[in-house]
Amino acid sequence: MGGVYFIASYDVTDAERYEREYVPGVVASLAAAGGTVVATGSAEMLEGTTAGHTVVFRFASVEAFRNWYDGPDYTSLRSLRSATTTNNTAVLARQFGAAHDDR
Repeated sequence: MGGVYFIASYDVTDAERYEREYVPGVVASLAAAGGTVVATGSAEMLEGTTAGHTVVFRFASVEAFRNWYDGPDYTSLRSLRSATTTNNTAVLARQFGAAHDDR
């Protein structure tokens, strides 16, 4: 079974609070859940429209992702991200060639 990637794009509207509260909390929660940061920062738009900030996190499985995303550590951080950003888009992508796993 392959990994999964959480990809989020958004415009940061409260950079001070985002950097002070959200970023350290996400780093700690990812480490606890076995997730890793693959990329973060601005992305080059090739087609369509994009927000100013994009992050890519990798998890070993859908289950590991769901435990993080729906778990108590990230639930409050997700609310904080919504409060400090606009134009939010988030997707979960499976590693190419990985079997379909809906857990």
